[in-house]
Amino acid sequence: MNFMSSTLRVGIFVVGGLLVFATGVFLIGSRDFRFTRTYRLNSEFKSVAGLDNGATVRVGGIHEGTVRTIVLPQKPDQKIRVEMDLHPSTRNVIKKDSLASIRTGLDRIETSSSSTSSSNGGHWGREEDDD
Repeated sequence: MNFMSSTLRVGIFVVGGLLVFATGVFLIGSRDFRFTRTYRLNSEFKSVAGLDNGATVRVGGIHEGTVRTIVLPQKPDQKIRVEMDLHPSTRNVIKKDSLASIRTGLDRIETSSSSTSSSNGGHWGREEDDD
């Protein structure tokens, strides 16, 4: 009887640990859009100071994507390309004349639906579906 009770306790502990682990993976994954369908969007900037891979992309103040990678230019006179994975709901909101801007210290990119100029604003590039 005592053997069964300790085996049952170990089993409950292992199952509980696996549930906590799985919940953590899905919570972190959904925050980074790892388990949702996204599309890729590029923008170019003169400077990306303070921006890292995995940074938040906000559309209208709402977290709608993440920075996938930052690509350095091949020539000094070219701009730095930032590749972002965005939620499909933004496809109709972000237009080619939308402006992307980096918020220094906040480690994120914000978008504007107008094409007003900015000293370090990036305009959107090509779109690619990410399966």
